Amino acid sequence: MTYRVKLVPLNKEIECEEDEPILDAALRQGVRLAFGCRDGQCASCKARILEGEVDYGDYSPFALMDFEKEEGYVLLCQATPLEDLVIEATKLEADELPGEYRGRIADIVTLTYDTKSFLIQLLDPPSISFHAGQYIDVFIPGAEVTRSYSISSPPSRRHAIEIVVRYVPSGVGSGYLHRLRVGDEIRFSGPYGESYLREDSDREIIFVAGASGIGPIRSMLLHAFEKGLDERRKMTLFFGVRRLRDLYYDEEFFRLEQEHPNFRFIPALSEADDPQWTGEVGLITEVMAKCFGDRSLRECEAYLAGPPAMIDAAILLLRERGIPTERIRFDKFTSRTA
Repeated sequence: MTYRVKLVPLNKEIECEEDEPILDAALRQGVRLAFGCRDGQCASCKARILEGEVDYGDYSPFALMDFEKEEGYVLLCQATPLEDLVIEATKLEADELPGEYRGRIADIVTLTYDTKSFLIQLLDPPSISFHAGQYIDVFIPGAEVTRSYSISSPPSRRHAIEIVVRYVPSGVGSGYLHRLRVGDEIRFSGPYGESYLREDSDREIIFVAGASGIGPIRSMLLHAFEKGLDERRKMTLFFGVRRLRDLYYDEEFFRLEQEHPNFRFIPALSEADDPQWTGEVGLITEVMAKCFGDRSLRECEAYLAGPPAMIDAAILLLRERGIPTERIRFDKFTSRTA
């Protein structure tokens, strides 16, 4: 059965099949609504139902809180219609619309035994505009799928962007990228994502990254330093990995810590397997709790990126310490990114 979905204040009406996510229906009919992970994890596609009922689908309770659900909010990437609907939704502005790009691999840096950084020189179009923290979808030849990878370089570098890719043995995307060589061409679309750095406040910022989630956080930090945001805002980066061999960008962040008095870098190993390691040991949320002590974080904001379990645990901790949900932005690295 087909239902009509009216989108206000966009003055648009679309048709949606009964088992079709509303976001998919909108994109299929050329209506570019805001979205991110398309997996019910990031809350970028959150919208309010003004009239009608939906099946909410599967989603993270941190992406759609119970009180938001009671107020009529849904995640459009998961919700399917049960009747005709009227929805208050957010449309991407013209300068925010993702596009398709062709690029060439200009450099490949081995960061660890299983993680590489790829520098992509833009060919057509020759540049890209994005917010610090956004991601791209890479087209995987022969697989008819895309995989999402966060941009790890700052927005000022519009003609060449970096992405960090950890190799997953069964991963279609990571396998393809790790086989690329300098000079190979690549196609991708973007930028996507609502978990990008906001610059319109003087609040202290807490960054939390796990594993390759450091990519978008690095983009935000480099952008913040370029803009001088650290001159008026304290910033702390918690970076959690399993073992010492999984740690990278640490030399860069320690150097930035020396150059910027308002920035603090705290790496942690969940499994301290090297006697040379003298830093923090434990789950990154345990390290965060230790560093915060009894301090309230009510006047802070936070940006998180990494595995879903880490994100969920960090959100719980940050909310317990007083950060309102609307000031916690996160990017979960799900299986769709492998």
